[in-house]
Amino acid sequence: MRIDMKPRNAMCPKCQEEVIWLSGAEAAKVSDLSEREVFRLAEGGEIHFAESEAGMFIVCQRSLGARR
Repeated sequence: MRIDMKPRNAMCPKCQEEVIWLSGAEAAKVSDLSEREVFRLAEGGEIHFAESEAGMFIVCQRSLGARR
């Protein structure tokens, strides 16, 4: 799924609500994880992710916070 990054809020199909989308680097920074770990969580289905229209990997902030 592709998300337009203007604005940074968009619907997360898994959360079924509007959320803030973060880049992989931003997600790593706010969660105190490495970018590699963020990718692993996404691949494992533990956090929600999408691809922006520019082709950038982005993460649903709500799902990232829910795993804490």
